[in-house]
Amino acid sequence: MRPPCAAAPPNSPFSLRPWIAPDRSAVTGALISKAPNGDKNIPELDLKAIQSGKHRGLLAGTAEILRLNTVGGVAPAGPCEEGAIVGVPYGADYVFINR
Repeated sequence: MRPPCAAAPPNSPFSLRPWIAPDRSAVTGALISKAPNGDKNIPELDLKAIQSGKHRGLLAGTAEILRLNTVGGVAPAGPCEEGAIVGVPYGADYVFINR
């Protein structure tokens, strides 16, 4: 019997990968809250912005990041091959809120 397919949790990359502006200011996000957005869509998120790059620039004053209007992103149901990588596309609007 094949194991069920699983995707990385949709909010896991935010603590690892920063948003980096061309001026090298950057932020990562820590989960404040999440809200369901339908069975076939990943949750909407409210993230606390954490400075991780230059402290001056486009993202330097960011306090929160919102992921809104999500579409897709839920891993397919059913079995898959061990070690298989499954791409799961999604769309969302990201809003950066300054202090």
